[in-house]
Amino acid sequence: MVRVDREPMPEGVDNLRALGPGAAVRFVIDDEAVCAELKDQGLEADVWRADLPVVDGDVVVLLLCHQPVSRAVRQQFGPASVLLLPIVSFDADPEAVMYTVRLLLATDFADTCRRNGEWIDLLRSTPAAMLSFSGPNVDLNCRLHDELRAHTSLDVAIAKGEWVSVADYCEVSLTAPSQKNWCGAFTIDGVAQAAGVLVAEDSRVTPEGSARIQAAKQLRRELVDSGPVGLVMEQGVLRSVTVGGRDRTAEVLDVTNGDYGLHAVELGLGSNLGVAPLIDWGFNSQMNEGAAKVHLGFGEGITGAHMDFVLDGAALVT
Repeated sequence: MVRVDREPMPEGVDNLRALGPGAAVRFVIDDEAVCAELKDQGLEADVWRADLPVVDGDVVVLLLCHQPVSRAVRQQFGPASVLLLPIVSFDADPEAVMYTVRLLLATDFADTCRRNGEWIDLLRSTPAAMLSFSGPNVDLNCRLHDELRAHTSLDVAIAKGEWVSVADYCEVSLTAPSQKNWCGAFTIDGVAQAAGVLVAEDSRVTPEGSARIQAAKQLRRELVDSGPVGLVMEQGVLRSVTVGGRDRTAEVLDVTNGDYGLHAVELGLGSNLGVAPLIDWGFNSQMNEGAAKVHLGFGEGITGAHMDFVLDGAALVT
């Protein structure tokens, strides 16, 4: 049963139409109950099936709640422009899915792409390759290095046959180049306070990683319920995680795979700031990531959880 309030969805379909000007926007989801709820909210939606016809040139908002992207699914939606929401990687509970859709419809994609471009320009021109953030209980310095790689979307429209993850619109993700070179992209020092915590898994998750991720989801709930979460970073390593006067560092280390030593693997620069008034940190939703200017990621989601700490009070020092 879908446990959501009956407030109407935001008038956001026009925002989605910007992804394919002149094209129809269609939701496809592999969950019958949520599909019915989307229809009740006045959205054009279909339950995914292997023989579902795909109209050439449609914008398909693909919500995968129970399966990762497969080659067959990619081939099926080849004629469309696809906006992917990998719900299965976060939380497929119907209430969380409807919350995610509500934030999606509230997203101004033209504005997020503009902000992504501003982040990229800043990264290219930053003196001394340093980004600094401050705010209530935030004093963070991020030094950028030569092997910096940024993942984002600068173009609003999705071309026919192209797939774009919603995360690419909502953030600029700076990632470590490899598991053997944690500091090749950046090092982070300082203190921060996080309101939001997210847990994600990769489609290649191992059995051992899956067990860690389940533990991480319980830990995430406890951290958010007791938050805010205090973080201490030193040379790119998360040295301390405290909440409600309790040290939770060892638990975060364990669920993200202790072999990685809590090295930061992602520095996320958020671009979807317009949805901030709608955020509920209680949901483990990917749409929460880009609602603040900074989030820090640990773990790869395969052998352990990928955990993001969202710093809602951080402001860029210019």
